[in-house]
Amino acid sequence: MSESLKRLYDLLERDNTRVDRAFRVDMQLASSVILHAYARPDEQAAALSLWLQQKNQPCLFGRIAAKAEGIGFCFLTDRDILESDDHVERKIHDARMLWKRRAMRGRPIHGFMLVVASERVMYAAPDDALKRFCVRVRELCGWQTVPDEVGNDITTETLYLQNPKDKGYSKFTFTVDFFAAAGDGRWWHDHRVPSGIAFTANSLGHMVRTQEWCKGNDDQIPWALRTAMLTIQTAAETQHGKATWLLGSVNEELFKTVQWPDAKPPSEVERLRCKDWSAYAGYLHTDHSIRNEFFTSDEVPPTKDRPWAMDFSYIYDQTTVDYTSFMAGEPVSEDEVFAEIGKPGDWRFITTDELDRPADATAELMVSLAKCEEWRLSDSELLSILKR
Repeated sequence: MSESLKRLYDLLERDNTRVDRAFRVDMQLASSVILHAYARPDEQAAALSLWLQQKNQPCLFGRIAAKAEGIGFCFLTDRDILESDDHVERKIHDARMLWKRRAMRGRPIHGFMLVVASERVMYAAPDDALKRFCVRVRELCGWQTVPDEVGNDITTETLYLQNPKDKGYSKFTFTVDFFAAAGDGRWWHDHRVPSGIAFTANSLGHMVRTQEWCKGNDDQIPWALRTAMLTIQTAAETQHGKATWLLGSVNEELFKTVQWPDAKPPSEVERLRCKDWSAYAGYLHTDHSIRNEFFTSDEVPPTKDRPWAMDFSYIYDQTTVDYTSFMAGEPVSEDEVFAEIGKPGDWRFITTDELDRPADATAELMVSLAKCEEWRLSDSELLSILKR
């Protein structure tokens, strides 16, 4: 019998290192909106979306999705946690179904973020108590999780897309990532998030096929590969270096086999010259979900002497099993799709009660959100990313 979320919440210990290592200014600003007692879900989503669009965010896919309002959000608050596990489970289920139903019809909403927005969780020490709390949240999501051969685990999500031309359905399977405020300023800085913890599920295959099938764009695989490489390349610098990095090409001549588009220096493409597009490395594995190495008092990456080896082949190599499930999409029947997300005639949409809040609270939130607007990805910046 799993321990209740409330019980695990009560066991969280405060991170004493935050006395001397305060959260970055951007974390504090976004959290001031997300954790505000009177913030509505749409305001929480706006603050987090803007935070994700910052120039210093390494994940280009996340910046694009946030700019295009391509992320479905579910925010769990202290009130949700204290109510019951059944309540939390229902709230997550409803948010996931809403996201899946919108994405199935070709809406460019490829990502989902489950956020536990709680000051107690935000300031929790990254120890076993926080890990157990995170595991319980993930259990309530209902995601499929399998152990990795070395002790971590891999969690997967699915998303469907209907091809408007032949009306067929495809299923995309992809991994769920984990982020926590505790990562801010630590070696896993790239996996920080304001206000608490978050699980993210983003389907690159759904993004690519939506562009091709629903918007009539040309083959998007070369763009997806370049953008994935740049995401790894732009990882944050910490005192231990980057948490992920590209590898040098074994044979520079191989570079010529990838047809990069013409670009004038200094271009992002030039940054990838002589880099291996088939593999990369890191102190963390990008397929893992709740990573054991995040929940230690050791400030040095536990994998520093033996980093993970990972690959990009699932993006472009049609001979791999992962290419089919992650990128191409597996053909599925209408019955299989509606067995999971329900038939359109039965769909219901989430409604939220408007908060009766004082005028000064509204003014306070508007001031903070206006400051967050400075992070918005401009149209010209977005265009430059999409054309790389």
